[in-house]
Parts: sequence; structure tokens; C-alpha cells
Amino acid sequence: MNRTLRSLIAADSSTASDPKGCDRHADADLVHYIIVRADLTRGQQVAQAVHAVGESHGGIVHPPGTIAVALAARDQAHLRELYATLVEAGLSPSLIEECDGEAMAIGIPPTRDRQNIRRWVSQLPLVR
Repeated sequence: MNRTLRSLIAADSSTASDPKGCDRHADADLVHYIIVRADLTRGQQVAQAVHAVGESHGGIVHPPGTIAVALAARDQAHLRELYATLVEAGLSPSLIEECDGEAMAIGIPPTRDRQNIRRWVSQLPLVR
């Protein structure tokens, strides 16, 4: 990309100092947590994470700087246990299930209150 085109893009961007929109100095970044099963294949995890984002975004458009966190539950039983805990905590999670009722993933609506979510999911590993 030539210098002139880069300059035009930067000037047109809402964050000219950061053309990618990744300003990490925002007061409170929006965080979207997704939990998928660790016992699924990588392809299944990705597909179910996409479903979880779609079901749990609550109509919120993810602005630049939104943080996505993908966590792993051990298996279906663990995922259902986490879902029940999150519902009880009032977090309005979305449980993603297959047609046969198999639980695959959870999406938690985007939030700026990371402390509240961490209380319930801090023991979960990141998806790897």
C-alpha cells in the first residue's frame, strides 16, 4: 500500500493515530466471553464459538477495541454446570445446543464489568 493511500485511510479513520482501531487506552474495553468444550475438534470449537457470539451479542455492535476471550470447559457436563452457574449469577448466558440437545458452547453478553465475569470463569483455561 502506498503512502498516500495509507494517509487517506488514516485520515478517514475515527482513530487516525491507530488506523486499525485498536486503541488500548479506552477507559473501559468491552469484553465478550465465549466458552467452548475442550473435547471438541478445533473445527467444531471454532464453529460453536461463532454460534455463541451470534447468540449472545445482544444486538451490541462490537466497537474497535472489543476484547474477545475464548475459554474452554472440559466437556458437555462441565459446560452445562457452568451454564447453570452463570444463569444463577444473572449473567444471561446463551447456551448453544445441537438439534439432539448436545450442549456445545456458551456465549456471555458483552460487558465492561470484567470483575463480575471473572468471578465465575477465572478457573477456565483459554482455548488453545
